[in-house]
Amino acid sequence: MGRVYSLSDDRGQFSAFNHLPGWEYHKNMMGLPHVFLKTTKKKKHSSFSVTFTGQKIVLKEDKLKKKLEGYTQGRKEWAKKKKVKIKKFHKYEFTQTKQKMRIHIIGFDYSTPFLKNIKEKSIYLNCPDDSIIHFKAVLLPEHHKDETELINFIKSVMTCKLNQI
Repeated sequence: MGRVYSLSDDRGQFSAFNHLPGWEYHKNMMGLPHVFLKTTKKKKHSSFSVTFTGQKIVLKEDKLKKKLEGYTQGRKEWAKKKKVKIKKFHKYEFTQTKQKMRIHIIGFDYSTPFLKNIKEKSIYLNCPDDSIIHFKAVLLPEHHKDETELINFIKSVMTCKLNQI
């Protein structure tokens, strides 16, 4: 059994029946409100960020599948600018939490001139109040195995909502 893990800021909040062992939490790092880092043996870091978007939108599986072309094109433009080599795009995935909150997952693998075999996943959680939490994982090869743990963490979210500003 896990323990209840809660995270909140002025935009939103969630509680999950899980935690992220081995990931170190940082607030307001790299321009992101919530970042978890995991260090490799070579002192490089994989990251997992949590952003309460402040938006209320019902994400629908069929419409998101159609928008993947825009995501793919945007990543290709980013890669060209940054001199990054995209290895592959992952298929769109849809799943749910035990509380029937919708989870949408997209991502791709790439290499930079300095780092090889990076796996990036964007995960969108649609809360019961239709607010969106964006989770983003950037995993170095040493941490690819942690992807399932991160998805299970998101699947363990019991409650989430947008805070009234």
